[in-house]
Parts: sequence; C-alpha cells; structure tokens
Amino acid sequence: MTPSGHTSIDGPTEVRDLEKAETSKAVVRGLITDVPMEGGAPKNIDRYISVETYIQHNAEVPDGRAASSWSTGTTPSRCLRPMSR
Repeated sequence: MTPSGHTSIDGPTEVRDLEKAETSKAVVRGLITDVPMEGGAPKNIDRYISVETYIQHNAEVPDGRAASSWSTGTTPSRCLRPMSR
C-alpha cells in the first residue's frame, strides 16, 4: 500500500476503449523519446504527466509528481541512449 492508500494493482483491470490503444502507445513512445532518451529533456515531463493528478503505485512514494524522481532531481544527469541491437 502506498502512503496515499493505493496498491500496485488498483484501478481498472478490464480492457476498454481498444480503439484508442494505438494512440495510447504513441503517447508512451513520445514520453520515452521526449524525456529520458538522447535528444529529449526531463523538463518535457509536463507534456505527459500531470502535476496535480499523478497517482503513484510505488509503495514508498505518495501521490503527486512532487515526490517522484522527475521532481526530486534523481532523473539521469544525462539523457539515455537506445540500446544497440
């Protein structure tokens, strides 16, 4: 249980809005490439994750982005590079 009363698995569990799956995947890909990856910047996180409504599922961190690594300066000091295949 998190300090805010959530668990790692609470929330909806049924698949719905399947027609939005590709759009959702594009948003996640955008987050990954626009924030931590080479060419991105941690400051871009505001484009993807709300400061007000971020629900944390980490058992040691309360809700809100203020307590997350994105706001505490524990993000990588440099952008990440994709792994070579």
